[in-house]
Amino acid sequence: MADQPNTANQPPDTGMQSSNVTTSIDDLVAYLKKQGETDSLTLAKELGVPETIVEAWANVLEKANIVKINYKVGKMYVAPAIAKPEEEAAIKQSIEMKRQTYINEVSAQAEMINEIGNRIDAFKKYIGE
Repeated sequence: MADQPNTANQPPDTGMQSSNVTTSIDDLVAYLKKQGETDSLTLAKELGVPETIVEAWANVLEKANIVKINYKVGKMYVAPAIAKPEEEAAIKQSIEMKRQTYINEVSAQAEMINEIGNRIDAFKKYIGE
């Protein structure tokens, strides 16, 4: 599938159709792969988000071995983690599995919300509203 632009301001995909959604975190990783190690303030400016958000994302990505965090003179620097091709494939597979799980959960929740709406409509009809 071709890459699509960031869809952060669009409604979430319910999983009903296949799509390639990117997030600001994906943009962060792509930026680091292209530019290399970068300080968190520069990343925040480039991505248009607060520096605290970049720091939070970097911490999550570091736990997943996607980036490395270094501190130099009190500044946070983030760099892409260098992974062997087989490790990168395993990470991508894990992320895809988690993405599918989230899509399934959101889809199930959307169905439950629709069912609740149907029940409310039926109750309103029952009481004569």
